Amino acid sequence: MNIIRIQKVLAHKKWEYVEVVEGSDEHKAIILWNKVKNAQIYFDKKEQDYEAEKRQNEVSMDELREESGFDPVDPDELSPEEYAIREMIRQIVWDEVQSLPELQRDIVVLHIYKGVSLREIGRIKGKNLYTIQKSYKSAKDKLRERLLEKNIF
Repeated sequence: MNIIRIQKVLAHKKWEYVEVVEGSDEHKAIILWNKVKNAQIYFDKKEQDYEAEKRQNEVSMDELREESGFDPVDPDELSPEEYAIREMIRQIVWDEVQSLPELQRDIVVLHIYKGVSLREIGRIKGKNLYTIQKSYKSAKDKLRERLLEKNIF
């Protein structure tokens, strides 16, 4: 039974020496903890290096405009055609939601468009949670079926 002195890495990336019995569970736990912490330190450093390299290689829109003489196209911006299609789809979905029965329509609008939980909708409507969940599922199924018929999805 050898007592050894081993470095133990702490959560805040500092080291301290501890004396443990070689081969004990505590010794194995320290070794495992050290490996995990070293890996975390390594990956943190790699991520910092990657982020620094990414920042260094970024080109601003102003620089692109100066180099090319044209306004650069923002890849995240929708084209007019894409915007029109998205708006048409949004309107079709809204019309289908409006054609649902009142309870289902209210549930979908409150849950999807307003972000209210189903439990809270139950309180608002004076219905139990199971009824709200069942109506919500039924409404989703109806909408899915109707939108598939119109080739929206």
